[in-house]
Amino acid sequence: KIIKISPLSKNIAGIISYEIELEPDESARDYLKHGLSASLNITIADTVNVLYIPVQSVYEEDGKSFVDLLVGEMEVKKTEITTGNYNYDYVEIKSGLSEGDIVILSSLEAAEDESSEGPFQMMR
Repeated sequence: KIIKISPLSKNIAGIISYEIELEPDESARDYLKHGLSASLNITIADTVNVLYIPVQSVYEEDGKSFVDLLVGEMEVKKTEITTGNYNYDYVEIKSGLSEGDIVILSSLEAAEDESSEGPFQMMR
């Protein structure tokens, strides 16, 4: 059980961490030693079989979320979406997109000015 989470983070070699205090259940008490430290992954949400896209492809206007969807070869359609869980890299799409849709991560104008290795990326 988590008892306390420090409000201040520590940045050590680019890794952000927070000190926490735990109260272990009885079965774990024999394994723990004084001064022991550990790294933990705490799952706060678990989603499976969901549609997700890079978080940088989503933008907000008037409190609504949108993406730019590629329609045809060079036509972009602003599309409203409903999002769900997210992390630093990806956001879950609850509605507004379907599997196989192509989401634009940067403008088509930038793509025309850059080579195929430029900033233009599409996510299927």
